[in-house]
Amino acid sequence: MRAGQANLRPYPQLMPYMTTTRHPSWLPGLTRLREILTPAGLSAEDLALAAALISSTMLGHAVYEGYRRPDEEMTALLDDAVGHGPDPTTDALRPLVAGLPAAHARLYDTILDQTVTTVERLAGGGAR
Repeated sequence: MRAGQANLRPYPQLMPYMTTTRHPSWLPGLTRLREILTPAGLSAEDLALAAALISSTMLGHAVYEGYRRPDEEMTALLDDAVGHGPDPTTDALRPLVAGLPAAHARLYDTILDQTVTTVERLAGGGAR
């Protein structure tokens, strides 16, 4: 999933073609997912769900990364939005805003962990 997402990220302009069912450009990837997931013994319904989950994880995060501002620019923008004067609401937001760059660095790994856990539960018959 990391390699697929990394290959997609530099081309955000192509995401609409990859995420729509009107263009069959995603069929080779779907074929490969079926090959990878078949040994898990998933039912046809769970195989479809696992493939959709994995595809949406990769494509969704590629879209997110493709259009997200660089960390430095986003931090400056958020700092300006939060402001610098004493205000209880913005004071409470400052630690959250300061932690966002590190959170973005961990985001895809967290999403991948949840995706893999869900597919494992499907393979074990537990996610219905």
